[in-house]
Order: sequence, then C-alpha cells, then structure tokens
Amino acid sequence: EKFFYGSPVEDVAVLFDTTTQFSSSGYEFNNNTTALNSCKKLIKNHTLTAVINNTTKDISKYKMVFAPTLEDFNNDFMYKLIEYVKNGGNLYLSSVSESRLMKEFFGANLKGFTDYEYNYIAPNKNGEEYFIEFNEDYPMPIGYKLPIFEITKGEILATVKQPYTNPNDNLKFSSIHSNPPGVLTDIPACAIAEYGRGKVFWVSAPIEFDQREIFCNVFNNIADKFVKDKNLYAYTGEDIEITLFKENDELIMHLIDYTHDDVKRPYMVKIKTDKEPETVRYGVSGKNIPFTYQDGYVSFSEELMLFDTVIIK
Repeated sequence: EKFFYGSPVEDVAVLFDTTTQFSSSGYEFNNNTTALNSCKKLIKNHTLTAVINNTTKDISKYKMVFAPTLEDFNNDFMYKLIEYVKNGGNLYLSSVSESRLMKEFFGANLKGFTDYEYNYIAPNKNGEEYFIEFNEDYPMPIGYKLPIFEITKGEILATVKQPYTNPNDNLKFSSIHSNPPGVLTDIPACAIAEYGRGKVFWVSAPIEFDQREIFCNVFNNIADKFVKDKNLYAYTGEDIEITLFKENDELIMHLIDYTHDDVKRPYMVKIKTDKEPETVRYGVSGKNIPFTYQDGYVSFSEELMLFDTVIIK
C-alpha cells in the first residue's frame, strides 16, 4: 500500500453520462453498458484509460474521449465536448448519439431506423483501415436495427449493407438459415469529420458493446489510429492490467495478472519520460531492472506473477 500514491497518467477517457442511463430507441444497450465495455476493451489493449462524467471540469489533457451511445437530455457537458474537439481533441461517438453533437460535427439529422433487424456495416476503401478485416464484400454483422442519419458534413467511411430480402417479410426469402449481406445502401454507417483542430469519429452501431474478439480488435484499432505518442506501450497478454501514476520526478507502474495462477508471464513496456531515468526498480524488493532509453521512452522486459510495482526515477 505504501506505493499507492501519485496522480494517474491517462491517455484517453470514457464518458459515463450520469444523466441518461437508458435507451430511448429501445436498444438493449445504453451509455452505462457501452461505457463499461469501452473501458474493458481499452484496458485489454493496455491503453491508459480514465473515466469521466458530466461534472469533470478539464478534459483537454486526453488524447481521445470516447462518448458512446449518448442520449438527448438537458446536459451542457455536450458543449464542453464541442470545445474539446475544436481545440484539437479526438472524439468517438456511436449509435443514435446526442443530436446536438451529430448536428454540429456532421450536419446530421436522424430520419428513422432501418426496417431490417439484421444489418451489416460495409466499409468503403477509405474506411477499411479502421475496420481491419471487414470490407464491402465481407461486412461487419450487426444484429439489430441501425439509425438512418442524413449526413451533410465530413467523410462517409462505411454504409449499411442489408440482406437480400427483409427477414420480417414471410412471403419473400433467400435463405431459411441466415441473412447474408446482399444489398449495399447509401445509409451512412460510419463517418469522420474534422472540426477546428480536432476530429470526430462516428459509427452507427456501438461496436464497443459487442463481446466478440474481432469487434474488440476493431474498436482498439480505431483508438490506435487517433491516439499517438502514448504514455505507455505494453506488449503482453490482455489479462494483465497496467496503470501508471506520477509523483514529482517518479513514475509508479502497477501490474496485476487477473488469471490468478502461479505462472510467470512475460511483459515488455515502453514508458514516456521527461528525461532518461537514473533507476528502474521493483517497489517491494527494491531490485534494479535493466532498461534502455531511446526517443523519450524507457523500455524494459520482465516477468509478472500476480502483482508488482515498478518505480521509475
């Protein structure tokens, strides 16, 4: 416990909107569930993540803010998000989202929802870099209706692709076992917009909510496209969580292995520092750790069993 001190070092933030914990569109997800799953995916990717809410005063320090599935409500925090992007921040939005933000960034108006209960997000050539293995021929499967936005600003990165026939129409069908993608529409499914000195990324389905591994990879890939020069890069299993704190000229890194077995797991980290450190050592044992320093990052490789603390000074 004597090493539990310092101010947290964080690269991104996830907005937990305390005013609207419901879905006015009837979805099974809302900001509560999507914010929680956003945090889980970012932590698995070893991205230093903060949780903010409507009372957070300063969000300018974050390289990206994730604000998933926001509802319309009397919430002035939306104007803080607009200023954040205007001053150079990156913002992630998903699903129906807050109408003021969609209007401001994309000139968007909500026209309704797709008739199809099953849809696909089909990235175009410019959108493929964000969606990794998905493209127009092999689109991302979504098992619920998607919002239909008219978008007048920004660049469309993906559109909705629908099955050959409407599964709700019992008189016409193409397969009794599945609803394969067949008809590419012009309904926007993903867009990016520049605003001031920042950027906004929107996707019509909350991919952060889906538990499938490929959805996790896409979500973290999107984050990595926007979040450059992280304070920490970690190369290890997703079951190891890493947090970083700063106190004066010290950096305190905590690691915990959630598998809770007696197996040592290797890890390698790169941590941004203001200058080359004099020492890198374990907090409890005091043992020094060999390290290298290059381009503003200190790097070292070790093994972890359950929990440890490393002091960089």
